[in-house]
Amino acid sequence: APTLSAEAAILVEPVTGQVLFEKNADRPMKAASTVKILTALVALEHLDPAQEVTVDPAWTGIEGSSMYLRAGETVTVKDLLYGLLLVSGNDAATALACAAAGSVAAFTELMNRKASALGMADSRFADPCGLVSEGHRVTARDMATLTRAALENALIAEIVATKSATAADRSLVNHNKLLWRYEGEPEATPSNNPFTDVKAGAYYEKAVLWAAETGVTAGTSATTFSPDNTCTRAQVVTFLYRDMNS
Repeated sequence: APTLSAEAAILVEPVTGQVLFEKNADRPMKAASTVKILTALVALEHLDPAQEVTVDPAWTGIEGSSMYLRAGETVTVKDLLYGLLLVSGNDAATALACAAAGSVAAFTELMNRKASALGMADSRFADPCGLVSEGHRVTARDMATLTRAALENALIAEIVATKSATAADRSLVNHNKLLWRYEGEPEATPSNNPFTDVKAGAYYEKAVLWAAETGVTAGTSATTFSPDNTCTRAQVVTFLYRDMNS
């Protein structure tokens, strides 16, 4: 089994919700910037991606990571989402919250309502950034539930699968190290939706070896699995898990 330095972790097959691995998955933990997954999901329930937002001076200069918004500039909700999910911008989170609900406090209420609706019974959120330490608590299991829900949104799935992008005339680079460090990332479809087909590519040899054991195949059988066939990203999660344990 892999050695994890994380105090709590969980690996879930995204379509079925099957837990493949867990470690202290129900232990209350600090949320930090993982709250921004919920921020993005709630923002898109109240804002159109093409909507333009004029940046209030109060939303700029927020401590911590930032997309460096400037007071008075006009940016789209979509660009703010890129700033939120690629560079973890606290200013982007604040802008989205205030544009969606009028204030950070009102938006935080919407966040907790959404978390409750998703069944995240052991988690509580105190702001859209993760900066506030008091009042925040999450579990790995609840965050997996949230992430599965968030990835059903095509725009969120597209953004988090993007290594780098230009948004609001800014060059943004994704802070998710997994996108950069894991060799053999499959060629994704244009939407990068985790539930759509992707080329098997570098996963071919591993998949052939594991197909009989896991029952995961592309085509009609393991013998038809080839680099040119397709599999779902949900199946790729299984391949990754097997790779971690090999």
